[in-house]
Amino acid sequence: MRRLQGGWRRGKTLKSTGMNYVKRQFRQIKKLPKVFFLPVAILIWLMKFTMRFSLSDPCNSLQTSKFPFVTIIWHNRLLFFPSVFSRAVRRRTAAVISASRDGQYLADIVSLFGVTPVRGSSSKKGFAALSESISLIEKGFNVAITPDGPR
Repeated sequence: MRRLQGGWRRGKTLKSTGMNYVKRQFRQIKKLPKVFFLPVAILIWLMKFTMRFSLSDPCNSLQTSKFPFVTIIWHNRLLFFPSVFSRAVRRRTAAVISASRDGQYLADIVSLFGVTPVRGSSSKKGFAALSESISLIEKGFNVAITPDGPR
């Protein structure tokens, strides 16, 4: 393997700097096109038919006449959350999702299902997410919140 020009710096080969360059370029991308997430959304939708889940609604609160309501869901279930509900419920639902780069990926996926993403968390853009959630509730939207944040 050839060494970089300009000296023999320890551990710096063309192969290692090439991979670092790709990582740096990828991390500079703020938002990927939604086409990248379409196969993931299709896979989630298909996986719904292989999963066992139960939707317990003793008060019949999922009727559209009883909107809006606030839903609490754990982070590890947020990806499959939109596939469980009907299209009518998803179109009137917003999910509070982290303002990080990983949160952007999740926001793009849930938006393909018809869920409105609200970006913010306790450590970044929290007040903006709260005020946007309140305005969406006033418009009749349901809001899904994840209480198990990073802190």
